[in-house]
Amino acid sequence: MVIAGGCASGSLWKAAEGHVKLWVALLAAILSYAPLRYVIREYASWIYGEKFSLVSLGWAEGISIVYISMFFWIIFVMYLEYKRGSRYG
Repeated sequence: MVIAGGCASGSLWKAAEGHVKLWVALLAAILSYAPLRYVIREYASWIYGEKFSLVSLGWAEGISIVYISMFFWIIFVMYLEYKRGSRYG
């Protein structure tokens, strides 16, 4: 949805206005949310020894997950730009 240009509610709104790329993003979200929820719930129990819910995370854990994800995303994008030959700064 980020690539298509919005969050879930914004994408829903724009899809209703006729933006076709948001229709695809909403379809992908609908098809991916349920399996991803199952994967997180089932396989994260190996780590914690009990059923896991994202709601049980505190602020520190949530912010840590966001920053770590952002860090790896930046590294990935920099790698792709390096392979492409683009140079920054």
